[in-house]
Amino acid sequence: MPNSPTLYKINSHTASGDSIIVETTARSSSDKPHIVFCGGFHSSMQGLKALFLRNVCQQCGWGYTRFDYRGHGASDAIVEQCSLHDWLNDTVAILDELDHKAILIGSSMGAWLAVHATMRRPDKVSALMTIAAAPDFTEKLLWEALSTQQQNAIKNDECISIPTKYEGDDWRIRRCLFDSGRELALLTDRQPLDITVPVRMLHGTLDADIPWTLSQQLLEKFTHSKDATLTLIRGANHRLSDELCLNKIKAVLQQLVAL
Repeated sequence: MPNSPTLYKINSHTASGDSIIVETTARSSSDKPHIVFCGGFHSSMQGLKALFLRNVCQQCGWGYTRFDYRGHGASDAIVEQCSLHDWLNDTVAILDELDHKAILIGSSMGAWLAVHATMRRPDKVSALMTIAAAPDFTEKLLWEALSTQQQNAIKNDECISIPTKYEGDDWRIRRCLFDSGRELALLTDRQPLDITVPVRMLHGTLDADIPWTLSQQLLEKFTHSKDATLTLIRGANHRLSDELCLNKIKAVLQQLVAL
């Protein structure tokens, strides 16, 4: 019988006292892997991929952790007042809660954070998997998509709203998102990333939001890993949440577990 998930909070240790909501299912035995899933920008742990992975892990007896960043889902804080630094700290806090290594999976923005978290906690990550990775998307994609008027408003630390096809409400964004994006940029220099664990990357060739070439550029940074691959899924979009893509995610994860 699979273990039941446990829902709990982790305090962010900030002056505001904000906390993040976490759900963890323990491994059925100590020889089983533990999977940690990092969602995307404005996503929650109720997303299709997060729920799909929970079901896969329960069926296999693997440990599994999903969570909401601050300002996302059921966690505290207001999203436009948070930065990538905050969400990276949330991710690292999840790893610090574990007493064993985990396979870290990041989707979209979560892939960007997962790469940094792997470098910050190399003793807690046994392998890294990215799904439609969006490194540096704030500068390379989002900033360039704003009008001059919107860019000036951001520079003046005003909050702006931009429409999105993924949610009913517009995204509200501020300068802290772009400042933190520049500070955590991964693709702006030629230095390799200090990651030695196996890496598996998936991206759809028809991703209209995050071009697959960003995953290709990120792959080139994993020169310290002796086992890093990028798989392109023909015709797949950014979500990678249809049956074919979910089964591909499962298959690649099973490969990582078998290493």
